[in-house]
Amino acid sequence: AIVSIFGPDFRERPGIAGAMFSALGARGINILAISTSISTVSCVIDIDRLGDAVHAMRETFDMP
Repeated sequence: AIVSIFGPDFRERPGIAGAMFSALGARGINILAISTSISTVSCVIDIDRLGDAVHAMRETFDMP
Protein backbone atom coordinates (compact mmCIF):
# COMPACT_ATOMS: atom_id res chain seq x y z
CA ALA A 1 0.00 0.00 0.00
CA ILE A 2 1.07 3.60 -0.46
CA VAL A 3 0.31 6.20 2.17
CA SER A 4 0.99 9.83 1.21
CA ILE A 5 0.76 13.29 2.68
CA PHE A 6 0.47 16.40 0.56
CA GLY A 7 0.90 20.04 1.42
CA PRO A 8 1.78 23.08 -0.63
CA ASP A 9 3.72 24.62 2.28
CA PHE A 10 6.18 21.76 2.87
CA ARG A 11 9.07 24.01 1.85
CA GLU A 12 8.37 26.33 4.76
CA ARG A 13 7.79 23.53 7.31
CA PRO A 14 10.93 21.47 7.92
CA GLY A 15 10.47 18.11 9.58
CA ILE A 16 7.32 16.97 7.75
CA ALA A 17 8.92 13.77 6.44
CA GLY A 18 10.49 13.06 9.83
CA ALA A 19 7.12 13.45 11.55
CA MET A 20 5.57 11.00 9.10
CA PHE A 21 8.36 8.45 9.49
CA SER A 22 8.28 8.77 13.29
CA ALA A 23 4.50 8.32 13.41
CA LEU A 24 4.70 5.15 11.34
CA GLY A 25 7.72 3.82 13.23
CA ALA A 26 6.12 4.45 16.63
CA ARG A 27 3.33 2.10 15.59
CA GLY A 28 5.71 -0.55 14.32
CA ILE A 29 4.84 0.05 10.67
CA ASN A 30 7.80 -0.82 8.46
CA ILE A 31 8.47 1.56 5.57
CA LEU A 32 9.46 -0.46 2.49
CA ALA A 33 10.13 2.49 0.17
CA ILE A 34 9.99 6.29 0.26
CA SER A 35 9.28 8.85 -2.45
CA THR A 36 9.34 12.61 -1.95
CA SER A 37 8.67 15.69 -4.00
CA ILE A 38 8.39 19.36 -3.22
CA SER A 39 4.83 18.90 -1.95
CA THR A 40 4.34 15.16 -1.28
CA VAL A 41 5.85 12.45 0.90
CA SER A 42 4.82 8.86 0.08
CA CYS A 43 5.70 5.60 1.82
CA VAL A 44 5.17 2.04 0.67
CA ILE A 45 4.00 -0.13 3.57
CA ASP A 46 2.49 -3.57 4.09
CA ILE A 47 -1.17 -3.53 2.97
CA ASP A 48 -2.19 -5.14 6.27
CA ARG A 49 -1.06 -2.00 8.13
CA LEU A 50 -2.82 0.55 5.93
CA GLY A 51 -5.58 1.27 8.45
CA ASP A 52 -3.03 1.81 11.21
CA ALA A 53 -1.00 4.11 8.97
CA VAL A 54 -3.99 6.24 8.01
CA HIS A 55 -4.92 6.54 11.69
CA ALA A 56 -1.34 7.56 12.52
CA MET A 57 -1.37 10.24 9.79
CA ARG A 58 -4.68 11.65 11.05
CA GLU A 59 -3.30 11.85 14.60
CA THR A 60 -0.01 13.42 13.50
CA PHE A 61 -1.21 15.93 10.92
CA ASP A 62 -4.20 18.25 10.66
CA MET A 63 -6.23 16.19 8.21
CA PRO A 64 -9.93 16.20 7.30
